[in-house]
Amino acid sequence: MLAHEYCSLIDFRSRMRTYRFLTRLLGLLPTLCSAALRLPPLRYGALGGDERMTFARSRSLHKSLQKKLGRYDYYAEIFDPYNRSDQTPVVGSLADDLFDVYVELHAGLQCYRERQYREALWTWRFGFEVHWGEHATGATRALWWLHRESWERPVPFGEERPNVEKRLVAATR
Repeated sequence: MLAHEYCSLIDFRSRMRTYRFLTRLLGLLPTLCSAALRLPPLRYGALGGDERMTFARSRSLHKSLQKKLGRYDYYAEIFDPYNRSDQTPVVGSLADDLFDVYVELHAGLQCYRERQYREALWTWRFGFEVHWGEHATGATRALWWLHRESWERPVPFGEERPNVEKRLVAATR
């Protein structure tokens, strides 16, 4: 289940190097968005619980994401690319984006684990449409630029670049 995969990636972020963490996120976030678009449109439901995560846990998670991302946390974007009268960039936070997606997917997982399947689907679909979809797409764009820069700079994400040539050779065997 993609929601579980995303939440596990966030939960175990400290066990992986930043480059691998960000690369996995870059692959997973668009897949989550695609899956959310395929969920059935549900007409009603009770938004299943952001309240299920304590304030202390959510604050700790957010701060930990900020620490993990370091200088890669803040990025600039145009809030509404189709509003031609206001093209002023705004500042986004990758930690905030990842956190908001996590909270909403986690809430749906809680419903799912409690066998409240309709509520889980509604939580994921409604949350995607009104909130976490914006965060996921903003994060994807920021992660894409970090990925792109990693091929142009000698040290991506502040860490040693994986040996791409060895990976390509191994993939062809």
